[in-house]
Amino acid sequence: MRFLFAIFCILGKHLVQSACSGTYTLKTSNGGLNYSYDSATNSVVYDVCVNANTYLSIGYGSSMTNTDMVYWGANGASSQVLDLWSTGHSTPSTDNPSAYTSTFTVNSDGSVQFKSTRPLNPGTNKAYVI
Repeated sequence: MRFLFAIFCILGKHLVQSACSGTYTLKTSNGGLNYSYDSATNSVVYDVCVNANTYLSIGYGSSMTNTDMVYWGANGASSQVLDLWSTGHSTPSTDNPSAYTSTFTVNSDGSVQFKSTRPLNPGTNKAYVI
């Protein structure tokens, strides 16, 4: 048991060095997944940090069927935010136009900090009213 604890401590120390990591994959302070409501624009603002070469996705429904989703993919300068619609347990389709307005910054360790804004009600057929 002590041996496993020592391995955890060594690995945990290395995880903390990433701008997006800590105990979990996403950082819990200075990013991670934070969101707020902007009453001036009636929209949700997401502040998301994703480790290099990974992604974070959120589905707004209770299942994979007819579910509005968002995908933040960290891949350096090619990072992207996708507005998705899932019809079942398969690869979701991309909504066009996207309900999200996004910018991102690549951190020195390759992690990516995204800022995305989405109206509470985008007014499209394939969009969940938050």
